[in-house]
Amino acid sequence: MEISSCNYCSKKCLKNKNELNIAIIGNPNVGKTLIYNSLTKIYCDVSNFPGTTIAVKKCKIGCNTLIDTPGVYSISDYTDDEVLTRKIFQNADAVINVVSALTLERDLFLTLQIADLGKPFILVVNQTDEAIKQGININFKKLEDILGIRVIEASAIKKIGIPQIMCFINEQNFKESTYKTPIIYKEKKDNNFIYNVESQNPIDKEFREKIYIERQSAVENIVSQINIDEKEFDFSKSLGNFLLSPIGGFIIAAVVLYALYLIIGVFVAGVLVDNFSDFIDKTYVGWITQIINGTGFSPFIKEFLVGENGILIMTVLMIFGILLPLVCGFFLFMAILEDTGYLPRLAVLLDTTLSKIGLNGKAVIPVLLGFGCGTMGIIATKMLDSKKEKSIVITLLALAVPCSPQIGAIIALIASTGMFYVWVLYIAIVFAAMVAISTILNKLTRGKATDLIIDIPPMRMPNIKNVYNKLVFKTKDFIFEAVPLFIIGTGIISILQAMGALAKLQKLLEPITINWLNLPVDFTNVLIAGIIRKDFGVTMVLDFAEKLSPLQILISCLVATFFVPCIMAMIVIFKEMGSKKALLIWLSSFTFAIVAGTILTRILDLIM
Repeated sequence: MEISSCNYCSKKCLKNKNELNIAIIGNPNVGKTLIYNSLTKIYCDVSNFPGTTIAVKKCKIGCNTLIDTPGVYSISDYTDDEVLTRKIFQNADAVINVVSALTLERDLFLTLQIADLGKPFILVVNQTDEAIKQGININFKKLEDILGIRVIEASAIKKIGIPQIMCFINEQNFKESTYKTPIIYKEKKDNNFIYNVESQNPIDKEFREKIYIERQSAVENIVSQINIDEKEFDFSKSLGNFLLSPIGGFIIAAVVLYALYLIIGVFVAGVLVDNFSDFIDKTYVGWITQIINGTGFSPFIKEFLVGENGILIMTVLMIFGILLPLVCGFFLFMAILEDTGYLPRLAVLLDTTLSKIGLNGKAVIPVLLGFGCGTMGIIATKMLDSKKEKSIVITLLALAVPCSPQIGAIIALIASTGMFYVWVLYIAIVFAAMVAISTILNKLTRGKATDLIIDIPPMRMPNIKNVYNKLVFKTKDFIFEAVPLFIIGTGIISILQAMGALAKLQKLLEPITINWLNLPVDFTNVLIAGIIRKDFGVTMVLDFAEKLSPLQILISCLVATFFVPCIMAMIVIFKEMGSKKALLIWLSSFTFAIVAGTILTRILDLIM
């Protein structure tokens, strides 16, 4: 766990040292989690995108416990993230306050709040390398003198400042870095009074407003003294502003979607998946089939293990031959977008449009996260400020938002048609469904939505190591979650087939699959597997895609998208909304998928 050589500190627990709980606190997008990862050598999800630090991470370093917290603008109790950070702050022995050299005027407000609450802390000014590129010069010695605490100049990506932070933690010098001259609290107040002032409903509102004004004035005074200059022209800032403009933003969004189609649909699905599947088929499938058939197992067991839908065949082919290349490609694409700072701009760009259907405010963030993982998107609804938004977004994620493994498989299916307009039709229909569902729920659900308050990070070149770590982390997460569920899903289908029940079930569902959806009986397997895991269902369409017309492929993708949430997502929905609403969402998604598929089959048959 050694970070960097340093001749005046030790990672071992030194004698006469207390066990300290040290909290890392800062605004969103200042690099807190990246600093935590550098200090602990434990990878956590790092994104240049607000709202990604959902859970609290802890790690033991020598005598001390380091705690990573969600990004917050204040130690108050307005949001769930602030409540959680406030509790951690109150129980912490010391604090590492991380700020960005790019946004000191914003970040130092939280610094002075921490100082006024009387907790020992050090200040880490991160992203200094980017500040230099933008012509921002900071007098760190002056900043240290003004605050009277230890200030460490850092660049987490380049590991600058990490050894100094580590030494400070191990030597436990926090008491020597306590803000001794609070700017705001000139009168002697107890901690309970101070914490109350920083709450949503303080006893003395006038006093809170007064200290907020004085604190902001103090920040402006500090910034004016530490010599911050900025280039008159900065390409990163100009590009970021262009991406926020209505015309430029939507043009780039269209280009990004088309690039996603070419990279995932044409290259990954058309080249990598074919090669992976052929390799597994030629090496693994024949080998494992020969071994199982050479045993004394009963025909039923052999069919269950290596039959047409055997778990030892289908699970490996589906996950490692098809889904893994698609998921890795999609995760890599999204990791690059996140690291550049593009996704928050896309959220802002869509906010005006989505606000008309009840999805304004922070609701944009869990929806975007839902395109990566529906379960993560549902968990992220904790950050929403109103029950109305939470209810709308969870229902929307359950009914109309495909997750990344689904998107990868869907792009592969649509690319097999060789017709790009099918991809355009799919996007248009899914977006129309999102608009319709949100509009209806907006009318039926009581309450009021909130405005979008989001941090816009600077545009930057993606960091290769961070992108790689994110790809590996998310891919491992996918494999550990998907493999057991795929085995269960494949096992159920294999047992049904071995018992002859699958044919009977297909016969029972013929009115839906054949008469209503105009799809082959094999689509029954997709519906069964989709109940276990949605991406498993849509991947099974690849088995018989060559027998389908472009219209049937489009309908298959749409029905799989609108179908019931996977097991993991349903568990979270039960926790967040209760059993009655969760069951209603499950039944609604099942019905919506079948009804929408049936209607679209009739309409698109006339168009295509």
